[in-house]
Amino acid sequence: MAVQLFRSLACFLAGVLMSVTSVTVNVEIVVGQSAPLSGTNVELGNDIRNGALAYFKKANDAGGVNGNNIKLITLDDKNEAKQSGENAKQFIQKDGAVAPFGFASSTLSVPAMPGVAAQNALLCTVYWC
Repeated sequence: MAVQLFRSLACFLAGVLMSVTSVTVNVEIVVGQSAPLSGTNVELGNDIRNGALAYFKKANDAGGVNGNNIKLITLDDKNEAKQSGENAKQFIQKDGAVAPFGFASSTLSVPAMPGVAAQNALLCTVYWC
């Protein structure tokens, strides 16, 4: 699991770097996470969130992405696909996320895909991006 999370985070940062290369310095890069913070799979959701926070802190402490810090916003999807789709919609449309991130499974990420595609955002799960 740790290796998969590291690979996903590295892939994610590479994608963010490609999408924000023209962004001015000192702009926060907002990343939205939909994770099971209640209901079933709560431990997995917390593990993904805590791992991402640690990795983003390390990246931010080293200067961020092109001088921009990464900000993680996490919403609880209760391990429900419908809620994960609503969370992704909020990240993209209201919070200005460049990438929804940290979905606990492919099943939870599928409802996010239409909104992600419409906004040309990058979508990463724990297992792929």
